[in-house]
Amino acid sequence: MIKTQRLVLRPFKESDLDDLYEYLSEITIHCFMDMKAETRNERYQNKGYMTEAARADITYLFEKCGARRVYAYTEDYNISCQKLLEKLGFRREGLYKEFVSFVNDEQGNPIYENTYEYAVLKKEWSQK
Repeated sequence: MIKTQRLVLRPFKESDLDDLYEYLSEITIHCFMDMKAETRNERYQNKGYMTEAARADITYLFEKCGARRVYAYTEDYNISCQKLLEKLGFRREGLYKEFVSFVNDEQGNPIYENTYEYAVLKKEWSQK
């Protein structure tokens, strides 16, 4: 379990079902579309929750798990994720053209997405 000022990061419990459904109704990224619920709201966006959670997770990986390097992948169209990673101190290391497919077109053909890789080293994280 990881605690921040506003969040508690832990495995889901059965009592989280309603909140999880509400959260999953907001999914717009293709790789998570198979988890998307039927309704959509933006209650959790632009509140800094992801920044706070990601910062806590990355700190945990470096300080408690002994990670030397943390990396992340994001689609080239996911500008908000790219901004988040850069805000956290990650650097863009590469672009994988037509890297992966999570959705198909109307004919059932896979739509391949371009994916950026970002990374941060422990020594860079410590200097922040």
